[in-house]
Amino acid sequence: MNTLNLKQAAELLHMGESTVRERASAGDIPAAKPGKEWVFVDVDLIEWLRSQYGKCRSSKETKSTITILSSKGKGSEDRWELPPRKKQPGSTTISGQKHGPSQKNLNVTRLGTR
Repeated sequence: MNTLNLKQAAELLHMGESTVRERASAGDIPAAKPGKEWVFVDVDLIEWLRSQYGKCRSSKETKSTITILSSKGKGSEDRWELPPRKKQPGSTTISGQKHGPSQKNLNVTRLGTR
């Protein structure tokens, strides 16, 4: 069992240092900050990484969220969610990626306001 600093933990997880720092601060990644620097235990990170198996969603299931700041004042936001992309009739494959006719109008679902 070894302890790792932020840079070493990021390398082990194949993530950016800022992402690891943010997720550790949020409690998503096991870590401690006994002083000024984050400390990670290698076996805890490997266990956490293994717990993530099967949690990845395909791009078909991934949803995008747009936050629109309104003119109602500070803190007023409307949240909108884009529907998942569907294969368009007549789409072609270029370098393994699907490309179809462009959509000028997007259908969005309103999530609510804060």
